[in-house]
Amino acid sequence: IAPHLTELYEADRRFTAQQIAERAFFENEPLPNRRIKPYTRNISKNLLEDYFGRGTATVKGADEMASHLMVEGPFNVNSTSVDAWRALFSSLRGKSVGSLKIEEALSRGVPVSTATPEGVPVAPVSLPNGEPVEGSSDEPSDREQWYCWRELTDEEIDELAVAVVEQVKKRGPFLSLSEFINRRLDGNDKELSVKGALQAALDHQDVSINEGFRSPIRTFSPSETGLMKPEFPEALAGPIAYGSAAYVDQADILRNFGAQLTPRGDTFVVRTYGDSLDASGAVRARAWCEAVVQRMPEYLDAGDDGDPAHTRQEALASKANRRFGRPFRLVSFRWLAPEDV
Repeated sequence: IAPHLTELYEADRRFTAQQIAERAFFENEPLPNRRIKPYTRNISKNLLEDYFGRGTATVKGADEMASHLMVEGPFNVNSTSVDAWRALFSSLRGKSVGSLKIEEALSRGVPVSTATPEGVPVAPVSLPNGEPVEGSSDEPSDREQWYCWRELTDEEIDELAVAVVEQVKKRGPFLSLSEFINRRLDGNDKELSVKGALQAALDHQDVSINEGFRSPIRTFSPSETGLMKPEFPEALAGPIAYGSAAYVDQADILRNFGAQLTPRGDTFVVRTYGDSLDASGAVRARAWCEAVVQRMPEYLDAGDDGDPAHTRQEALASKANRRFGRPFRLVSFRWLAPEDV
């Protein structure tokens, strides 16, 4: 939730962050990121005024506001399913992307063009320039790579999904998104300390997304590295273009999918079984059932004397909340037939 004060996209829609929040919570208007859904329990206009009417944005306000938002269909980064990762990375396939034409990018008041690539759009910025291109060039002189943006093919997505699963099995389970994204500095494995799981997957030799940048002409030779006499030669290993707009790195991927990632789920499917025995111990009847339960943002004791949903565990005042935490809501329940089990 951020101010929308620019006329770049829609001249008649200029809102403050507070107005956008009020429309989302009280008028059912979707947020810019459609996966983020308002959680309207215990929310009021006075509370939004407290969050957004402070004059300046604060980290505290952002933390508290987050306790009133939920994610629709979050993706667990501990998944070891290649199909699941492929589905995630392919979810933006064929989506339209707003961009600026190269010859007009530095001018004011220019219209935003729309491009619809066949593949998955990936860009280093939210409003890229030029047209989408496929593949990575092995020639530094190719101009398109420096000012355009990429579209990933199905083959590249498949390669990335396989590589990510390999990294998850090697490094997981991840207890936080930080563990998934960042490198490990608490172990003796040098490979894990260089980069995180997603970046390691992108840089894998079997992933062709950045293959062109790994050509000899686009990397430092041992003699070139020796002339520079770096204190840490490992820092110069890999493509020279690493970190540039042309190179697809984890930041480009996370820009599209980061908001829906989670290290663990809050919705669970629970199945149970029971039977009835006669006096001889023979089974006379069997029953199976399935329940879907979801952990909710607020604490069990959420009354006037309870703890707000954004309270950290170590700061909980309620004895009930310290013991039981947040409640589960029964989303659905059904009896199962034997063939369903």
